[in-house]
Order: sequence, then structure tokens, then C-alpha cells
Amino acid sequence: MADQVIIRGNKGYKFVVLKADNGETVVFADDDPVYGLHVWLIRAWIRQSGVGVRCLGGGFIAIDRQIKTITIWGSSGDFGCEPDRQQTARMIRTAFPDFSVTSE
Repeated sequence: MADQVIIRGNKGYKFVVLKADNGETVVFADDDPVYGLHVWLIRAWIRQSGVGVRCLGGGFIAIDRQIKTITIWGSSGDFGCEPDRQQTARMIRTAFPDFSVTSE
């Protein structure tokens, strides 16, 4: 399976990096305020994909689709920061080649 980056919404909020049972790495973000905790994002991914996952960590994401920027920073209170933030940034850059991606 290929790795995936799924960023839903227009502004950003929280993201998680998941290692799926099928071997793929998934960066998943959604700006719906219903996902007030990182664990709720994980549950949504499992429900939608039907694939079990292990959370590697996460943080926060800001997206400006008008000026084409994505910024990631911080960490999940429950899961901490993923082991390789630069790899997360590279995955996002590959998925959004027209955007400037930075990590703080």
C-alpha cells in the first residue's frame, strides 16, 4: 500500500500520523471541531477506512489554501510528536506540491 496524506477542511486544526496494519503510513487531518482530541481523529480514520492503526504521534496543522501554505507544529497531548517531523513535512510536500510546507 502507498502512504497517504489526507487533509480535510480549509483551515486545519489537528493531525495524526498513523501506521496502518497494512503497512502504510497515513497523515490524517480534519478541521471539523468535532475532533477535539487527537484520539477522535484516529477513531474517525479507523471507522472510515476499516483498517486498524497505531498512532505514531501528531500535532497541529494550519492551512491557507489562498496563499498555499501549510504549517505543522506542536504535539498531541496523548500521543506526543511523531518520531520524524521532517518525514511528515516531506509527505505533505509530496501530496501538496504547490504549497509551501513548514514545520515549527
